[in-house]
Amino acid sequence: MNRNVTFKTLWLVSETEQKAKKQTFPNQRTILFGTNGTGKSRITKNLFWTLGCSPEKQLSAGWDPDFIGVLELEFEGKTYTVVRQRKNLGLFAENGELLACADKMGTWDGIMADKFGYKLMLQRPQSISASRVGIDYLTLPTYIDQDGGWGAKWSSFTSLSQFRAWKKPVFEAYIGLRPNAYFAAKQRWQEASDGLKGMQNKFDTQKAAFKRVREILPKNVPVLSSERFENELADLGEKTRALQQRQNELRAKLIVAVNRKEQIVSSLKLAVENHRNLTDDLGFISERNEENIECPTCGTLHENSFHARLQLTQDAQAFALLVAELRAEKNQAVARHELLVAELEDVSRQSREITASIREEQAGFQAKEMLLAAHSVETLDNAFEAVTSELSEEIATYAIEVEKLKDAYKKYENRARSKEVGDYFSNSVAWFSNKLNVPTEEQIKKTKPGDRGNSGGSSAPRSLLAVHLAMVKSNAAYGDTPLFPFVVDTLQQSGQDLENLSSMIEILNAEVGINQQIILAVEMLPEDVDISNFNVVPLTTKRGLLNPEDFKEVGFLAEMMKSLKKALDEKKLIEKLTED
Repeated sequence: MNRNVTFKTLWLVSETEQKAKKQTFPNQRTILFGTNGTGKSRITKNLFWTLGCSPEKQLSAGWDPDFIGVLELEFEGKTYTVVRQRKNLGLFAENGELLACADKMGTWDGIMADKFGYKLMLQRPQSISASRVGIDYLTLPTYIDQDGGWGAKWSSFTSLSQFRAWKKPVFEAYIGLRPNAYFAAKQRWQEASDGLKGMQNKFDTQKAAFKRVREILPKNVPVLSSERFENELADLGEKTRALQQRQNELRAKLIVAVNRKEQIVSSLKLAVENHRNLTDDLGFISERNEENIECPTCGTLHENSFHARLQLTQDAQAFALLVAELRAEKNQAVARHELLVAELEDVSRQSREITASIREEQAGFQAKEMLLAAHSVETLDNAFEAVTSELSEEIATYAIEVEKLKDAYKKYENRARSKEVGDYFSNSVAWFSNKLNVPTEEQIKKTKPGDRGNSGGSSAPRSLLAVHLAMVKSNAAYGDTPLFPFVVDTLQQSGQDLENLSSMIEILNAEVGINQQIILAVEMLPEDVDISNFNVVPLTTKRGLLNPEDFKEVGFLAEMMKSLKKALDEKKLIEKLTED
């Protein structure tokens, strides 16, 4: 089965500016060739941003924040189109039919995981249950971003902190240390295990509710009807359980709301400080007529030109917009916090009212009814048994099923295979490191999935590239997840000389291009490097990637955006009606 994902066409569209950029990828190998500022990084970043990822510094200063990304791709013999505007995403079939949509990244992660058969599930920092891992993690080994991909940490994408301890399982899954069927079976076990925990929690809650009622029940409760008394106690227990559950839910939401509010406040303080500094800098250089100004802090000479002042003005305006957005988010977070506090107080009031009602009834009982106390306790015990016996049977049956599912995924834990794949990956890192002229003493020994390069200086980028190439090679040999295009921006890190730059391009051509699509962003091409297999795309216009001519061809997008908006509006309405 062909596991390749092929990027065919990328559209970047600004309806506000009436400009667009159409970039096609007709060949297996593509080089985006141009100097700084010609748009190479804009193209590579937005390939993955449109797909649903979160590249570092994806939205640069001066870009329309409402621009639309459109990516046409091919997978398993079918053509799909992904459309994204801010956090609104849609997946379309080749005939233009909307297959799926989302306005929340968590929902979109599930859609993409299903589409590409990615079964890995991980725990979020503040959750005991596992969630589906999304497109960021699936494409991370095949994307080296200029702003986040060449460092000491895995940071090509900004959303990688949403799961705890993610590196080991993500990279082991990618290189094929365990087959995808392992993660599919483990997902079924995880879902069943979570269901069992929910049933057990429900049982424990009911047990705690009945215990609480039994402890506060007066000894002289009159019993006019055993059946009626049992029903009243069961109803009281259910109400108490529901209130406890609602309190727990509200407390959990309140913790999230407080954390979100504090995060926004911190971001707002930082944005305000940056805006103030930019405004001060602008005022400082505006008062000077000199062509060069000496920095009062570090003594460095800076050019005092119209362009410099314009750039400071644009940066200050951008931060002003950011401050306004953060203040609006802060107001929303504060309102959300206050609403949750009010709801929690209301639930606590209801709980106090139930307790007060019981105490009032206790005060009115007469001593002659003391003889009925024993019968009251017996009736309560019978009610508890009736309510929980069926659930106990369900828990016992479900527990057996969970154990069967656990055995099903454990059978994929083949130590011999894991060692074989691990050794293959480690040897591949060493082989690529040698091919890329990484000094032997700086190479990683017995590399494990998730390790980064171990060298410094100009060797560091080549060492890192060796790790990525080894992961791709291992995936091709042992993995069963999709092979996404290998995208690198840019190869000239840490001052690579022409000889090493040629080696990097030639190895990518020979070792990756035979298995999957390659897209390289480069500023320099050595004269003797063989690029005959590559489609070279020259980018020459500085800060002019979008253009009016390409915008004339975006008429096809109107119907897609209309379908996406309609579907998202209907989804929001259904969610609102469900909540009400």
